[in-house]
Formats: sequence, C-alpha cells, structure tokens
Amino acid sequence: MRALKTLAVLLPLVAATACTTTDQSATGPQSLSGNAWKLSYFQSADEAKGREVPPSPENYSVEFMTDGTAAFRLDCNRLTSQWASTTSGTISFSPGAMTRAFCGEAAWDTRIARDLGSVRNYAIVGDTLSLTLAGESGTYVWKR
Repeated sequence: MRALKTLAVLLPLVAATACTTTDQSATGPQSLSGNAWKLSYFQSADEAKGREVPPSPENYSVEFMTDGTAAFRLDCNRLTSQWASTTSGTISFSPGAMTRAFCGEAAWDTRIARDLGSVRNYAIVGDTLSLTLAGESGTYVWKR
C-alpha cells in the first residue's frame, strides 16, 4: 500500500518533467547546451547565391551555456544573447550586447548579429548544427 501511495505522488512529477520543452537543462552530444560550434558556411535559399563561406571562418563561433546564454565570437567582436529552444526544434535569441569594433568590409559580424533575430529553427545531425532563418531564407551551418 505504501508503494502505491509513493507511486501516486511520484507519477505526476515524472509526467510533468517529461513535458519540459526547453533544451537548456539537457547536455550531451545532441544538445545545444554545453556545446561550442564553429561557423562553416551560410546556405542561401537563393540558388544564385548558394553556399557562402565567411572570410576566416575560424573567427566565428558560438557556445550555448546551460544558463541560457549564447556567447558568440563574430570575427573581432563578441556578442552575448539569451537563447531558448524547444525539443521540437524551434529556437529564439533575445537582442544581445555586442562589441562594436570594425572588423573589415568583408566581415560577417554585423550580418550574423542582425540575422539572429530571424533564426527560427535548429537541427543537430552528428557534429553539425543548422540554424535556419524565418521563411527558410537560409541556414547558418556550424560544426563542432
């Protein structure tokens, strides 16, 4: 009888935990939290543009912290933002704080900072993170 009472108390707690929708508490290889990524390229939905590789791609990275902070290195600048995601693959970034050094005409720092507000979905396949913009206008592809 005591086991039945314990089960009656624990079952709703387990069910509520299973309904959690944010990814921020999870860590591991298929999670955003606790992982760092380096930018590989931007895949435009416009076939004329196709795949665009940033100059010096090694200068672009993002780390998703377990506290919901995303720390970006955008060429010579840094950007910090809050992020939230769901297990269904949606993601959003809050407006963040960014340093404002001039990295050069070809740098993607301001482009990526601007596009973060349009990121709607993410997918992790192996060591690849895809951040897709609203309207599927393009995807930033990052590698571990």
